[in-house]
Amino acid sequence: ALNFLIYKDLPQPIFNNFDIGSYIIYRGYPKYSVFVDGRPEAYPKEFFLQTYIPVQSDYTKFKELDGQLGFKTVIFSHTDQTPWGRNFLQNIVKDSDWSSVYIDDLMIILVKNEVVLEKNLTVLNLDKLDPTQYNFKNHVSYLRLGIFLQNSGNQTSSASFFEKAYQVFPQSPILTGQRNHFFW
Repeated sequence: ALNFLIYKDLPQPIFNNFDIGSYIIYRGYPKYSVFVDGRPEAYPKEFFLQTYIPVQSDYTKFKELDGQLGFKTVIFSHTDQTPWGRNFLQNIVKDSDWSSVYIDDLMIILVKNEVVLEKNLTVLNLDKLDPTQYNFKNHVSYLRLGIFLQNSGNQTSSASFFEKAYQVFPQSPILTGQRNHFFW
């Protein structure tokens, strides 16, 4: 994801989740700054309680903050297990102002629509993602992406990623017995 961000020269400001802020700094400094990272001296408890969690829990608050800061790029770990992170992702992937331009087994990148045009980026249709376009080395990667797609309402592609995970590792204790009723 960071290779994509850097290679495509995606614009700032960036909105990111806590999990990946430090990595963005590691790979993108000095060009890229982040919304949040793991430094406790830079982000006090009040920031998390009054800004970080609320803008992900209530999408209207994100839209207000976006109106103030003018985010151009969102890079987010779609494996984020917090209720606010999952809520945010389920909302932003449906927001017509944003387009998904990159996804892998851990991260998703969205940009404002004007960035798509400016950078001539390909927009991903999350419900039509094809697992054959990915070459993950293990079934867990397909499973992670399938879970995100399922949670974000993209049932068609989530089923194909679960099926691919099953093909890679049919003895998976997670997938065995679930094939016909739980996931897909």
